[in-house]
Amino acid sequence: MKPEYRISTFIILFIFVAAPCYSEGLSHIPGAFVDIGYGARPMGMGGAFTGLADDHNAVMWNPAGMCRVQGNGISFMWAKQFGFVPYNYLSYSRELGKDYRIGAGVIFSGDEVLSESTTLVSFASPLTRAWYKLSDVYLGLSVKLRWASFGNNSDGDADRVTGDAFGYGFDFGIMVIPNDKFSAGLLFRDLVNDITWNSSSSGKYSESVPEELTIGFSYKPTSRSIVAFDLRKALYKDVEDRIIIGVEQQLFGLLKLRAGWGRSLSAEYSNQDIALGLGLYRAIGKLDFMFDFAYMLNDLKNTPRVGASINW
Repeated sequence: MKPEYRISTFIILFIFVAAPCYSEGLSHIPGAFVDIGYGARPMGMGGAFTGLADDHNAVMWNPAGMCRVQGNGISFMWAKQFGFVPYNYLSYSRELGKDYRIGAGVIFSGDEVLSESTTLVSFASPLTRAWYKLSDVYLGLSVKLRWASFGNNSDGDADRVTGDAFGYGFDFGIMVIPNDKFSAGLLFRDLVNDITWNSSSSGKYSESVPEELTIGFSYKPTSRSIVAFDLRKALYKDVEDRIIIGVEQQLFGLLKLRAGWGRSLSAEYSNQDIALGLGLYRAIGKLDFMFDFAYMLNDLKNTPRVGASINW
């Protein structure tokens, strides 16, 4: 067996054996910086994207996947969660030499009552050793800076709570791509992170965003179809393991139809959701344009997501 395939096998075994041994506790999920699911294409597949991550949304979903993206480009998404809270997301990635890629992302949500912003800078590289290159294994790292402000609304009374916050986080990703049909990925989201709040009512204090571990696979039965699978491993006693299956089918060269299904693995609380999405493709000169739409059929996530991307 070639050395790179031995390494690929080891990484996949690590995913299944070591990941469930991660320490457990309570998540203490904060209300701030909640991940609503960014990118209209990934969410059109229900969020099964960690093992695929083949477009500029890889900055958010698995930075190691940036190495499989061709050319340079940007992606944008807009959503209004519950018809009330606006979210804007922009990602960008580009080639950096022959084998490396860099990327960046910005998320902004809220208004003067409460606004949150996150900036990401990502880097992806093949896994290398001095005497050969592991051409099917890639590593990715994203560094995140977070900040927030609240209570700045002019119509608030004199006793309103005001303040701000600043924090950081790190995402670490692995992608294994042994051939054109199959890929596997792993993402540790917010593996290390901290947010420091400064409130007029509570003073200064710190908290963390709950870490997440996601394992993903993708398979391309044909050049026009994709099947993806994600397992979000529970790291805390108050969080359930969750599986997500997503599909994408290209029709007529211009249209891509997507769907996704996910549920908790708990027998007591299934928490199922269904996603539907589509993409419209158009090439103009050296530019490739894609318009994407996604809709989640879930009581807590039933928000349309509208996105667009440009590649060159």
